[in-house]
Amino acid sequence: MTELTVGVLEEYLRDHYGTTFPEQSLFMKLVEEIGEVAELLNQRAGRKMMDGEDDSSARLAEELADVIHYAVALVAVNQLDLTKSILEKDKQASVKYGREINLLEFIEKRNRMAKHGFLDVLEAALDKHFTYDYELNWDKKNHAVELAFILEAQNAAGIETVDDEGNASAEDIFLEEYVLFYNQDKSRFDEEDYLVALPFDAKKGFSAEFLTYFAGFLKDTADQGLDDLMDFLADPEAQEFAISWDGEAFEKGRAELVEGEFYPYPRY
Repeated sequence: MTELTVGVLEEYLRDHYGTTFPEQSLFMKLVEEIGEVAELLNQRAGRKMMDGEDDSSARLAEELADVIHYAVALVAVNQLDLTKSILEKDKQASVKYGREINLLEFIEKRNRMAKHGFLDVLEAALDKHFTYDYELNWDKKNHAVELAFILEAQNAAGIETVDDEGNASAEDIFLEEYVLFYNQDKSRFDEEDYLVALPFDAKKGFSAEFLTYFAGFLKDTADQGLDDLMDFLADPEAQEFAISWDGEAFEKGRAELVEGEFYPYPRY
């Protein structure tokens, strides 16, 4: 179904009730009128079934459950009163229409994300799609989030390598790389210190779709980097190694994303 936003919901209520609501009243009206929304969609489902339209009941049942979930969630994330009766109504509708979800867990997650912004979304995407050891460092003073990850390679032949600081070693290699998410207006940093630096607008932040895409692209980059590192160790003629970020390919894939909700820079 069409993504439900405040504007979409207000338009529905305006059409249905012939009036407009301030935002605060809008959310309360949604809670109060969930039953009427359910009844309206039930009537639509019944009419369509009588007209012999296939799958209308299933489709509208899903639409009904989604409307109820989203309406209750909107109230919750905007920190308005959420009574047990409303939660119970949502649960009953979920069971009836086969779309049961753990709404309390969902609300908790949304409230947490509202506070921590894209940081939680990024961590969830990395945990799911990125298979290397990593660490996130939230630099509040510099309005930035730094991601560090490690590539590990066995140096079975004991080949001596020298790092950027001039330290020589014949031990296994642990290569640490850094990515920076930075405030385009406030952060200060040296681009040479990072594999890639990605700017954000503090209020807009990043979408979940973008962060998922980023995590997958970073994994592919790390996989290729590890392969190149092993080739470097196996080639006695090789002089230098550096993991590379294909910015052109990254931006090409990014341009094809269909992005939904955005999560802002975290609050503290």
